[in-house]
Amino acid sequence: MAGLIEKDIRLLWCNKLSAIVFVVFAAMFGALVKGAFILGYLPFAMCILMMNTIAYDEMDKGYQFLLTFPIDRKMYVREKYVLTLGIGVFSWVVAMVIYFVTKMIQGERLDMSIELPFTLSFLSVIVLFILYMLPLQMKFGVEKTRIVVAGTCGASGACILGFTKFIGLDTINDWMESLCQMSGWVLLGIAVAVVVLLIAVSYHISIGIMKRKEF
Repeated sequence: MAGLIEKDIRLLWCNKLSAIVFVVFAAMFGALVKGAFILGYLPFAMCILMMNTIAYDEMDKGYQFLLTFPIDRKMYVREKYVLTLGIGVFSWVVAMVIYFVTKMIQGERLDMSIELPFTLSFLSVIVLFILYMLPLQMKFGVEKTRIVVAGTCGASGACILGFTKFIGLDTINDWMESLCQMSGWVLLGIAVAVVVLLIAVSYHISIGIMKRKEF
């Protein structure tokens, strides 16, 4: 798997200019604008760059070439998850450091009991994004995935709107108040458990997709 990781890092290095632009823009925007924009922007941008390595693998019979080496489809999937999640977490750490430094420079008081669960919530969203996108990328490829994502976002929005009207805003507000009364660390523990479960589900779906894939 180390060889696959090296391959993807070299591919990412070929796009180093894009990565540098993302980091510089995120740092500048984070310094100029108050808020948590950088916590979402930088990790999402880096994860998208990493997922583009799947598109490179699809080009010019790349899959057939890779599978001539002593690797199998399961190892290929594992490498994509390990590296993409690793890059996602690393870029989130960088974004979090920039976020905290910016707040200190701006003279804002940092309450870590609030800030840490808040920043960790972004990490959960980033991981969910990766777990959703990787199986789609492996199943449909880059171009078709954009169409699928657009369709699912529209369908999800319609479902949320319908659910909101069916349940009622008052009921949803009561649920949110109940959640707010819970400890931030309890909510974080629940989120971690859910994310671990979803990682396992997404990973096995991707393995199934790759095993059925014909090159």
